[in-house]
Amino acid sequence: MLIGIIFALVTFIAPSLKGLRYFLPNGYSNLVTQMGFGTALSVMIFMSLAYALIIYGFANHTFKNLEY
Repeated sequence: MLIGIIFALVTFIAPSLKGLRYFLPNGYSNLVTQMGFGTALSVMIFMSLAYALIIYGFANHTFKNLEY
Protein backbone atom coordinates (compact mmCIF):
# COMPACT_ATOMS: atom_id res chain seq x y z
CA MET A 1 0.00 0.00 0.00
CA LEU A 2 2.86 2.33 0.76
CA ILE A 3 4.32 1.79 -2.70
CA GLY A 4 0.95 2.69 -4.25
CA ILE A 5 0.82 5.95 -2.29
CA ILE A 6 4.38 6.83 -3.28
CA PHE A 7 3.64 5.99 -6.93
CA ALA A 8 0.55 8.20 -6.83
CA LEU A 9 2.54 11.09 -5.37
CA VAL A 10 5.23 10.70 -8.02
CA THR A 11 2.63 10.66 -10.81
CA PHE A 12 1.06 13.85 -9.46
CA ILE A 13 4.40 15.66 -9.17
CA ALA A 14 6.20 14.30 -12.27
CA PRO A 15 4.47 16.45 -14.94
CA SER A 16 5.73 19.61 -13.24
CA LEU A 17 9.35 18.38 -13.15
CA LYS A 18 11.37 18.80 -16.31
CA GLY A 19 13.27 15.50 -16.13
CA LEU A 20 10.28 13.30 -15.24
CA ARG A 21 7.66 14.99 -17.39
CA TYR A 22 7.47 12.27 -20.03
CA PHE A 23 8.37 9.34 -17.78
CA LEU A 24 4.72 8.84 -16.78
CA PRO A 25 1.60 8.77 -18.98
CA ASN A 26 -0.07 11.88 -17.55
CA GLY A 27 2.82 14.05 -18.78
CA TYR A 28 1.69 13.54 -22.38
CA SER A 29 -1.63 15.27 -21.82
CA ASN A 30 0.09 18.61 -22.45
CA LEU A 31 1.33 17.47 -25.87
CA VAL A 32 -2.07 16.90 -27.44
CA THR A 33 -1.76 20.07 -29.50
CA GLN A 34 1.73 19.17 -30.76
CA MET A 35 1.41 15.40 -31.30
CA GLY A 36 -2.26 15.09 -32.06
CA PHE A 37 -4.92 13.38 -29.97
CA GLY A 38 -4.51 9.88 -31.36
CA THR A 39 -0.73 9.78 -30.96
CA ALA A 40 -0.78 11.21 -27.44
CA LEU A 41 -3.55 8.82 -26.40
CA SER A 42 -1.77 5.79 -27.84
CA VAL A 43 1.47 6.72 -26.06
CA MET A 44 -0.40 7.14 -22.77
CA ILE A 45 -2.18 3.78 -23.18
CA PHE A 46 1.05 2.01 -24.13
CA MET A 47 2.90 3.41 -21.12
CA SER A 48 0.03 2.53 -18.78
CA LEU A 49 -0.03 -1.04 -20.09
CA ALA A 50 3.75 -1.31 -19.77
CA TYR A 51 3.65 -0.16 -16.14
CA ALA A 52 0.73 -2.48 -15.38
CA LEU A 53 2.57 -5.46 -16.87
CA ILE A 54 5.76 -4.64 -14.97
CA ILE A 55 3.90 -4.28 -11.69
CA TYR A 56 1.91 -7.48 -12.36
CA GLY A 57 5.07 -9.42 -13.16
CA PHE A 58 6.78 -8.23 -10.00
CA ALA A 59 3.73 -9.01 -7.87
CA ASN A 60 3.31 -12.47 -9.44
CA HIS A 61 6.99 -13.27 -8.91
CA THR A 62 6.81 -12.11 -5.28
CA PHE A 63 3.65 -14.12 -4.67
CA LYS A 64 5.20 -17.31 -6.06
CA ASN A 65 8.20 -16.91 -3.75
CA LEU A 66 6.01 -16.30 -0.70
CA GLU A 67 6.07 -19.08 1.87
CA TYR A 68 3.38 -19.60 4.44
